[in-house]
Amino acid sequence: MISAILSIFFLYQASFPTEDVQISFNVVHRGSEVGAVKVRKSVKGAEVYYTSYSETTTKVITSVHVISEVDVMVRNGVIRKSEAAITVNGKPRNSSSLSHTGSHYFMTIDDQLEKTINTNIHFVSTMLFFKEPVGFKTSFSEIDGTFHALEALGNHQYRKTDPRGRENIYYYKNGQLVKADIDAGMVSFEFVRQ
Repeated sequence: MISAILSIFFLYQASFPTEDVQISFNVVHRGSEVGAVKVRKSVKGAEVYYTSYSETTTKVITSVHVISEVDVMVRNGVIRKSEAAITVNGKPRNSSSLSHTGSHYFMTIDDQLEKTINTNIHFVSTMLFFKEPVGFKTSFSEIDGTFHALEALGNHQYRKTDPRGRENIYYYKNGQLVKADIDAGMVSFEFVRQ
């Protein structure tokens, strides 16, 4: 009887996060706030869940409203799956998913199998919001399915470079991200921790 009660208690307790961290960033473009990024990390036993939601509105030639959503699940330090979606002015722009099966991953972009990856992935871009990337040389992009180079610049600053040469700089204090300079192609942003 006692073992049954303890089993129910542990199952009940395992269904709730043992750690839950939420962080918000203002998105700044040319000195003006143009949006926000909200990120969350939830730990449930050996699994860690990362989510990111960003919403920005900028004007290049016309007004552009972008929503980006990313969900990542990590088990025992290895990425197991991710989902990402971007909408621009209310229309789907890009969607991607990564799934780990046995010894490799399948990366699907816009419902088309793009590639198979035959090495474990330990660090993805969303994790940069929560963890200074000490010792990591690459970061996997959940959105475009590519590995981005990570370079320590000293003074707790890191450069992430995508395959097209676009660079983002991340600034950490006491292991926490406080600011990031983001090259999004046609526009650049600054993420500033609230």
